[in-house]
Amino acid sequence: MIRSLRLVPLVLPAVCMMLGIVLARWKSDFVSVETAALLGLILVVASWGAGLVRRDSKSHFRERLQTALLLASFFMLGVGLTVYRMNHLQPLWPADAFTMEAVIASEPVERGKVSVYDAIVTRTSVEADVPALVRLKILRDERSKRLCVGDGVAVRSSVSPIESFVTRGSNFDYRLFMLGRGYKGETFANRYSWQRRAVSLRSLSAIERVQIRMLRLRHDLLQRYKQLKLPRDEYAVVAAMTLGDKSNIGRELKDYYSISGAAHILALSGMHLGIIYIIISTVLRSGRRSRHVLGQLLTLAAIWTYTLMVGLSPSVLRAAVMITIMGVVSVSGRNPMSLNSLAFAAIVMLAVNPLLLFDISFQMSFAAVAAILIFNPWIYGLVPLPTLFDHSVLKWFWGLTTVSLSAQLGVAPLIAYYFGRFSVYFLPTNYVVIPAATVILYCAFALFCLPFLASVVMVVLAWTVGFLNRFVAWISGLPGASIEGIHIGAMQTAVCYAIIVCVMLLLVHFRVLRRHGDV
Repeated sequence: MIRSLRLVPLVLPAVCMMLGIVLARWKSDFVSVETAALLGLILVVASWGAGLVRRDSKSHFRERLQTALLLASFFMLGVGLTVYRMNHLQPLWPADAFTMEAVIASEPVERGKVSVYDAIVTRTSVEADVPALVRLKILRDERSKRLCVGDGVAVRSSVSPIESFVTRGSNFDYRLFMLGRGYKGETFANRYSWQRRAVSLRSLSAIERVQIRMLRLRHDLLQRYKQLKLPRDEYAVVAAMTLGDKSNIGRELKDYYSISGAAHILALSGMHLGIIYIIISTVLRSGRRSRHVLGQLLTLAAIWTYTLMVGLSPSVLRAAVMITIMGVVSVSGRNPMSLNSLAFAAIVMLAVNPLLLFDISFQMSFAAVAAILIFNPWIYGLVPLPTLFDHSVLKWFWGLTTVSLSAQLGVAPLIAYYFGRFSVYFLPTNYVVIPAATVILYCAFALFCLPFLASVVMVVLAWTVGFLNRFVAWISGLPGASIEGIHIGAMQTAVCYAIIVCVMLLLVHFRVLRRHGDV
């Protein structure tokens, strides 16, 4: 076990950083930001000093001391970043109504009689910490229907802090989710308290301004989808799977995908970015090293442009960071897809925003990929490799099976914890939805890049999405399609993961003994 951890040296620092974040979130007043920073600096210096100590040939005390100090410094890093973030979560908005200027930063989500937008406040009539991301609710009318991403609005209203509540039957905390995504409050505007207005973006950072432009580009692409006149459900699935817009997915359709175990297809993740990476890499492939490097740079630029365009969700960010690592080290011939790459992605993302650790998307994305990297090689090895190489269909089928099983091992406890559900038919569902998702992504790419094939691509796209929706609806209607009403706490969820890890270690130990003839 120790030897395995030495092969992935960033895993333990990432775990220690997460433990520090959890402790600071649970008891944020036990240490100040300054104290955490000072302790972290002392630990880093002490670790460096331990490396200068003369090595004792009879023991590894120096190495162990240096490792312990480095891990403790990552723990304090998690504590300090979280305490700082908790102290700057929500600005002190005035209790009375005031005027604010904001820019729309999302597609509208219709809820009852209101349309809900993400809005970045750029200027206010009172002293406030801007820019700030708020959830803007506007009473729906003909004017609000014409609002789109990038439009400026002037609103006369008050901003209320995000209230904490837990969805009934689950452990999903709305307030913690919103704070982790960077929201600073919520506001409501009736038809008389807002108007469209040209808003200056000078107070926004360069990244925020670029993201607004990318979101505007996504809006234009969504309008092109609407011109295809797809049925509502088909349009909703295509928009979610290709451009990350889930605002049009209805409750019934969402339940179909959730019960059948196909909800992960609707959320952009590593699979979607991986397919896009393969498409672009194939187009730019070249045998020369110089052209290969240039192709990788162009591919990564396209990936990050796409990441900005679809909204920088945690799962997409994780995939973009890992694909960047894969592109950078691909020229060296090393294996980029490892737990070390995943741990590095986690450290980078949590250093920017430690509260992402409590985001469901972040947790499920990392849990699924970690489980695939850990379990898939062992499960895949249950069938002899010569047999798989002799039967290409069996190889594809077995590969899809092992990846689905591995990912399910990683996310099943989290799904049970947050949503109280376990999808029974997730395996046969993935046999259909993953190939269908691949076809949909290829069709979307061809639709925008090869317009002269639009009529043919449109037929294939509409048929594939319609078939996919009918299939998940059929799966969700089967007897015993899901086990509902599961109630487990955080400790029980941790125990589930501990049991999974212990079983894996036991199987690994048994395989080693069997290989050496001791069993």
